[in-house]
Amino acid sequence: MGGWSKRSHKHTYNALGGVAVIIGAETKKILHVGIRNKYCYICNRNESLGTTPKQHECFKNWNQSSQSMESDVIVEGFLKANDHGIRYMNFIADGDSSMHAQIMDRVPVWGKHVKKLECANHITKCLRSNLEKLVTENPSYKGKGKLCKRTRVRIVSAVRCAIRKRSDETNRVLATKKLDHDIRNTTSHIYGDHKLCNPDFCKAKSNMSHQDQNQDDDSEVECEDIFQEQSEFWDAGTSLQAQEDSRGHYNLEPSDLQLGMRQDLSLLLNNVAKKSSSLIGNFTTNLAECWMHIRSKFDGGKMLNHCNRGAWHTRCYAGALRFNIGPNWSPNVWAQTTETTSGLYFDKLYKQREQCIDNNNKSKDKKEIKERRWKRKMSSVKESNSSKAKEHYGIESIQPESDVSENELTKLKYKFLQNNIEITTSKIIQIEKDTKSQVCSEKWKKERKKREIKLPELACARNELQYKSILISKAKDNIEITVEPCGLIIDKKFKYLAASPDGKVIDKQNNEIGLIEIKNLVHDKNLTLTQAATSLKNFCLEKVSSGTNTTLRLKNNHNYFYQCQGLLHICDSPWIDFVVRTLNPYDIFIQRIERNTTLWKKMVAKLTAFYDLALLPEIASPRHKKYPGIREPGNWYADENNTKKKTPSLKKKGGKRKDCTTDDEEAQGPSIKCNLNDHKKTIRRTRRKCSQLKFLGRRISHEWIEEDNNSKWYSGTVTGIIEVVPLNLLIFKKQFLKILFVVPDQVYRYLKLTNFLYICDFYYSLKPDHFF
Repeated sequence: MGGWSKRSHKHTYNALGGVAVIIGAETKKILHVGIRNKYCYICNRNESLGTTPKQHECFKNWNQSSQSMESDVIVEGFLKANDHGIRYMNFIADGDSSMHAQIMDRVPVWGKHVKKLECANHITKCLRSNLEKLVTENPSYKGKGKLCKRTRVRIVSAVRCAIRKRSDETNRVLATKKLDHDIRNTTSHIYGDHKLCNPDFCKAKSNMSHQDQNQDDDSEVECEDIFQEQSEFWDAGTSLQAQEDSRGHYNLEPSDLQLGMRQDLSLLLNNVAKKSSSLIGNFTTNLAECWMHIRSKFDGGKMLNHCNRGAWHTRCYAGALRFNIGPNWSPNVWAQTTETTSGLYFDKLYKQREQCIDNNNKSKDKKEIKERRWKRKMSSVKESNSSKAKEHYGIESIQPESDVSENELTKLKYKFLQNNIEITTSKIIQIEKDTKSQVCSEKWKKERKKREIKLPELACARNELQYKSILISKAKDNIEITVEPCGLIIDKKFKYLAASPDGKVIDKQNNEIGLIEIKNLVHDKNLTLTQAATSLKNFCLEKVSSGTNTTLRLKNNHNYFYQCQGLLHICDSPWIDFVVRTLNPYDIFIQRIERNTTLWKKMVAKLTAFYDLALLPEIASPRHKKYPGIREPGNWYADENNTKKKTPSLKKKGGKRKDCTTDDEEAQGPSIKCNLNDHKKTIRRTRRKCSQLKFLGRRISHEWIEEDNNSKWYSGTVTGIIEVVPLNLLIFKKQFLKILFVVPDQVYRYLKLTNFLYICDFYYSLKPDHFF
């Protein structure tokens, strides 16, 4: 195995120096070390000056590509071993080098009979890399219930576990065949199809099911640290516990597996299965990786260039001595070369270092140490990858940007509506046909970003395999139906609204076409739907008793009920079959829900207000991740029917009704008193919807501006409503109230009060221009 003098993984392979070693599998000692260097400072300096270099020790011994250094060193080691009467007939290596081909080509006579054994760790690492590349090239594979991060780790763990388990069998020929089958069957095993699983490998088939209680996680966080990225590739899913868990059953179903996904996974797994004969020994290159780790400490972690002269050679040879001899390599080498002792303090220093290494090895294997280290690592990763942290640094950091003017924003909104929302009916029909694959359709993703959309809970609910249970349930009721996939349906009247139902239901018995909405719930709680409706407070279903029978139904105030009504009216369908399904244990509930026109009128008013005032401005001119942020729509909707307010009581502590007249008012004369008495007749403290009454009897304060521009604060009581002038402005409905304002100095003042009737109890900021 070899390495370079600089970091070159997955990018530039142009290092000036390279090194490779051959380590004995039995002795665990370095048998051969070879170093290649493409640069000599003295030679390069004289070449640039056009002079002849003086006689010197030149360390440049390579003039070809850096990628070919490793295979050349290994071939050199094979040839030198042959000179000592030793022939290496089997070697363990990874699969990213032409090493085997070079041995067969350049080692005479016996080179063609050399057999390569694959490193099991490197094979699974490459499989994980290919899975990551697969979901990057196919974004539709991402998401819960599909090829999410947890599922990719499970696949790698299952392959690694199969290699480890089959390597323990004595019958190598039969074990190789079983390993080949286990690897090729990994996709079916992970996605819950255990028909072809070997009973001695699959725990789910042998009634030793392991249920994973964790939710699928698809946090596709890109790691900018190459050390952390590579560490995760090596560690994720490779522990013995993770490997054993991969043999059990999970919450994935065969219906979750798309056809294209199965084909792509089979291609990757078949490439691994072809190498079963070389994987059956469960061999690894951990010894070589250990030496590379030691060598990286000698050359400063590949941070400095040591290839100018002999420093690169010296550091590589020193790393080889450290690997073969141990922590006390330096005193031992001193004694062997000089035939003298290295000195008391020199020996003491290296003994202290050896003791530190032993203590570290003992402590780091303790369970509590591992848990603490893992929690510290995860907390730091979670904090650094949070959206709040990314706002402060990186490509997603918030940058100040001035907002467009109101006129410009209006033009942008109008332009967006004309170009994207106001489309013809024929185009609406064509969009529905082209987006039946929904989340797998790029057009579906593009169109839904422009609109408010009612989304299905799971993309897998559109799969025909998942419709099977619904069809069986309907067949028991002697109802013949068929379920067809459905795309993105745009409302023909309100074209900024769209819906994606899980499918269309064709009722052949009544010759009707409806919709279907499927919810897969409480899989991990081991509850039936009836038990969930009783024990879970926020569950969507509730129990209803009619006589001696108890049935389930969807709560009318649940979000799913509003979703169903939105689907019905947007898709212009008379009914929808609402389906709730659970798998552990299996249970299914189906309810046919009809349209509620009254509720839809309220919903569409709110949806329209939200789209016009909140969503459309952000789509037309985005402010997300820009300082000072998105535009706040404020109070974007006012419900006319929801105006019930608690009217403050006019009763005194004694229990009597508060008199609306005062001694100050009586002194003003009978004409004004008569006016006040007229209003006093209308003051009745009942729960009316009359919004005017909430100001009567209320104590308010105001700063009065006198004629000499001096200000003075007055406090008084609102005693009557003189005039109510309604005014409709879009969604916000205002009323101008001219009220009689009585203050203690016996001066009547008329006040024009602007009130947002349905948003707040009273308008608390009164300005001087409100007076007249």
